[in-house]
Amino acid sequence: MSSSVAGVVSSIFVVYLLSALLGLVLYRRRNLVSLINGVGSTLAFVGWCWIGWAVLYLNAGGAWEWHLGSVQLPLLLDGMSALFLGVAGLLGVASGWFSWRYLEHDAPEVIRRFMTAFPLFLAGIAGLLVVDDLSVGFTAAWQVMTLSSYVLIRCAQGDEVRRASNVYLFWMELAWASVSLGAWMLDSWRPGVSLEDVAGALSSAASGTVTVAACFLLLGFAVKAAVFPFGQAWLPGAHSAAPSPVSSLLSGIVIKTGVFGLLRILLWVLPARGDMGTLIFLWGCALAAAGVLTLFLGTVQSLKQSDMKRLLAYSSIGQVGYIVFALGSAAVLLAAEDPWSKKLAVLALAALLYHVVNHAVFKGLLFLISGSVLHATGLRDLNRLGGLLRLMPWTSLLAGFASLAIAGAPATSGFNSKWGIVVAGILAGGDRWPLIVGGIVGLFTSTMTLACYVKFFGMGFASAGVEWYAEKPVREVPQSMLLPKILLAAVCLVQGLFPGLWYGLALRVWEFSPGSVAPAGVVPWDSAGVAGLVGLTAEGEGVAWAVSASWVLLLLITGFVLASWLRRSAGAETREAPTWLGGYQQLNQNNRYLDRGLFSAFRDLMRWTGGEPR
Repeated sequence: MSSSVAGVVSSIFVVYLLSALLGLVLYRRRNLVSLINGVGSTLAFVGWCWIGWAVLYLNAGGAWEWHLGSVQLPLLLDGMSALFLGVAGLLGVASGWFSWRYLEHDAPEVIRRFMTAFPLFLAGIAGLLVVDDLSVGFTAAWQVMTLSSYVLIRCAQGDEVRRASNVYLFWMELAWASVSLGAWMLDSWRPGVSLEDVAGALSSAASGTVTVAACFLLLGFAVKAAVFPFGQAWLPGAHSAAPSPVSSLLSGIVIKTGVFGLLRILLWVLPARGDMGTLIFLWGCALAAAGVLTLFLGTVQSLKQSDMKRLLAYSSIGQVGYIVFALGSAAVLLAAEDPWSKKLAVLALAALLYHVVNHAVFKGLLFLISGSVLHATGLRDLNRLGGLLRLMPWTSLLAGFASLAIAGAPATSGFNSKWGIVVAGILAGGDRWPLIVGGIVGLFTSTMTLACYVKFFGMGFASAGVEWYAEKPVREVPQSMLLPKILLAAVCLVQGLFPGLWYGLALRVWEFSPGSVAPAGVVPWDSAGVAGLVGLTAEGEGVAWAVSASWVLLLLITGFVLASWLRRSAGAETREAPTWLGGYQQLNQNNRYLDRGLFSAFRDLMRWTGGEPR
């Protein structure tokens, strides 16, 4: 490990702690502590970006230790942790600056809790991504992240918030206990024992002990990742109850720390034991099945919601299902001996990381959009919203863009990563037909996601209704709340138009994450080869461009230009007239479609899936 990289990591944690201390002391000066919070998260993001560059392009990563008295904390910075840290830093910047005006009407006590806990929350997330043990360092980072996020969720008031935060705390501590029990069974719940040491010790452990320990380890991280059925127990309440900047982080990166743990255990720790191939194959099958159930049920339950934030929360469960399905598919494919399966495994692993970044960005954006709507209107019920396209044009434009991305429309980021995941399953062929079924379910679920966000955008922004329910004039949010959303939308746009760039980045992450069972030595880490599997072409140094995305974008621009020209060509004046409403004199809440009228037949068909709105 480069000493300069280790020094920057230490400096970033000092920035987090200093920001928390200043928030605790200066909380009555709201603008000052908000500025400190934004600057601190920005400095941290710049630091994580530099570290990512150093690890992925200068090969400056590696392991090192922090010494706290007689306690040694093993740490690790490789390509995998660098990617997740960069995502966490990006969402930290967006949420940090967004919270400045979002909290402008809150009491000083709320400001103190938020501005103290928010930097600690980011520090806990970062700590969990760099610690390389399952004992002291892991526990410290997990508890800092969990307890600070619990405080942030409790910033809101009400009995429902209290219940949701308590349920969240219970499940997070249960997940920690499960991971810790698995580590204890492997005799690794001791200071200074790295994951590499744990993997090395597996060769002398009894097979039964290793199997049970693996179950506890993977189960704990599955709870954290909101895999079915655990996600339904805690995620919708916590994510919808938290302040929107916190919801953005909870959905964007916190549940991804569970995915990070699943990756480390399944692809780094367990393969070290020679006779674990069968168990990894079986765990791959289990994770693939759990991923399919998670993506299907989470999306169906999201479609049923009337509350804007609960819709987004259930949707997060559905999207993480794609990631878990990709991980399970990769594990199953890695167990095969033929080169074709190995290549598909590479595609699944690359698409997995691509979707981790995609979902973090567009779901973080969507939660900030919901926060903007709540800030401007005081409402989050889709039945009381509508008409924001005219009143909040910039937020509405970003909402439409993010909705297309998460629905997986062509030329968007969601399409590119989901397509890679689905292709890896469908092309598996042979006796791996469950992966084919999973890929088909993933395709079908994308259509339900589209329906879900047609409802989200249509009822929230494109119809009418907010003027009848809002208690104050509705205006666009301030620039300090718009700019973080524009930042995330810009990243999302680049992800959509240049998928080869991100597939190449994902492959580089795997290349600079040594020690995993990922087949770096079996199949060349070639972005051109992977790009070819998903309909891309390679240019330059492995940077692939989406031909379909370029054509779709060109057609859209051409269509807008042609429509504008045709509209002006005859010189006709635009006339405005009241909307004809089939005999009604005017549009009001008595003749407007409500949530229960949308997709009602499909919702009745899917009543057995649960998740009915409260």
